[in-house]
Amino acid sequence: MSALIAFGYSFGSGWYVNEMAEKTVKIRQNALIHQIAFQASFVSTNIGLK
Repeated sequence: MSALIAFGYSFGSGWYVNEMAEKTVKIRQNALIHQIAFQASFVSTNIGLK
């Protein structure tokens, strides 16, 4: 029985780690997209001012 509990715990924590990793990746991708969009708007604003 304890082996089953240990398996369930390691499986559950593994799933949790995967969830956190996926969220982290998505957050980084979103941040990168926002950064690129911000830089693009900044560049177009500078071109518009000149």
